Amino acid sequence: MVISQVNDTTTNFTSILLTISSSSTLTSTTLYQIKITTQSGTPNAEGLAFPTTAGQYKVDINFDADGARGYNIHNHLYLEVHGPTFTALKVTSFVTIPGEWNLIWVELNPTTTIATNHQLVIEIPTKSLEGTLLFANDLGTGISNYGWVPVDMLYGLSNGFMTCKMFQGDQTNGKSARIICGAFASSVSVGTYISFGFKVRNPSIAVNQRSVPIIVYTEDIGQRYKTNYMLVENAILIRNDAYGTTTQSGNVRSTNYYMQTPSTNIELTALNPAAMVAGDAYVLFFNFPLRVNGKFTGACTNIAGSTVYGDAYYHWNNWVIVCMLTAGLPVVSNAAFSNFKISNFYTPWYYLSSTEYQLTAIARYIWGAYSVKIVYNDYYKN
Repeated sequence: MVISQVNDTTTNFTSILLTISSSSTLTSTTLYQIKITTQSGTPNAEGLAFPTTAGQYKVDINFDADGARGYNIHNHLYLEVHGPTFTALKVTSFVTIPGEWNLIWVELNPTTTIATNHQLVIEIPTKSLEGTLLFANDLGTGISNYGWVPVDMLYGLSNGFMTCKMFQGDQTNGKSARIICGAFASSVSVGTYISFGFKVRNPSIAVNQRSVPIIVYTEDIGQRYKTNYMLVENAILIRNDAYGTTTQSGNVRSTNYYMQTPSTNIELTALNPAAMVAGDAYVLFFNFPLRVNGKFTGACTNIAGSTVYGDAYYHWNNWVIVCMLTAGLPVVSNAAFSNFKISNFYTPWYYLSSTEYQLTAIARYIWGAYSVKIVYNDYYKN
C-alpha cells in the first residue's frame, strides 16, 4: 500500500490530501483499517502534526472503487480539537457521605478569554465506564431539564454574573449530566479568577470508596469548539468506610431575635468530633434563604470574637455557610455551651415552619479526606 501526501493551501483554509493506493484487490467482505497517527518520534517525526488551534476540522473520505476517479463512495466526519487547559482549575467537594447533599466549589482562571456569549460547562458522569451507576440524571437535585440551577458567585462577583441551567444526563446510555452557564455580565479575561458554588446530592455506592471525575470547559457556541478544557480526576470523593452522623444539641441561636435584621450573628456549638486544622471546613446547611452572599474575612470566631477560626462564605441561592478554617478548631469541652460564632447573618423575614428551622452541619476534614454529618436537634429559634 502506497500513501502520497499533497498539502493544498487555498485562500481560506489549509487541507492535506492523502492518496492511498492498494497493491492488491480489496474485497467487500473484508474489514480494512487505515491508521493515521499524530506526529511522534525523535529526531525524525512521523505522522501528522495535530492542530494547535481549537476548532472543528472536517475530514473527507473519498473512495475510487472502479478506477474511473468518480469517487463514488464518499463520507465525512468532524474532528474536534479542544483549546488549552485552564491556567488554574480547582474543584472542592465538601461532603463525602453517600446520599447526602454536597456543596461543590469551582475556581478557575482561563487560558483563553471567556467572552460574554460563550458558555461554561460542568459535566458530571451518571455512569462509570464499567457500567456502575453514579450520579442521578438530575444530579439528585430534582431540577427539571433546562431548569435553573442555583449557583452562588464568590470572591466579589454578584450572583447575577451568570445564569446556569440543568441539562440532565442519561444513566441508561451513560450520558453525563451538564450544568451549563452563560449570559455572562462581562468577559473573563486571562489572569482573572472566578469562583462559584452549587449543590448536588451524592449517589449511594456499594464499595468503600469511589472517586468521580468531572469535566470543565468553556465553549464558543457560534463556532462549536471548546476554548478552555480540563478533566479533573478524583474531583468528588464518596466514602462508605469513613463517615458518621450524630444528632446533638447545639445551642443554635441568633444574637438578634427580631425578624429581617441584617448584620447580626448566629451562635452555636461546633460539634466536630475531632480537632480540625487550617484548611478544613465547617459547613452549615440551612432550610431558609440567607439573603447574604460572598466572602467575609475572619467572620468565624469564638463567642467573644477574640479568636478567629476562619472566613465565612455565604451562599444566598444554596442556603449554605462555609467556614473555611484558617486556624485550628478544637473539640468542644462542654457541648452545653456555645463556642462558635458567625457574623454578618441576616435573620429571616418570616416565621419559620418546622421543616425550615432544622439545621445540619458537615465537619469536612480536607486533609483526612472524610466528613461527618451533625444534625442539630435544638432548632434555629424563631
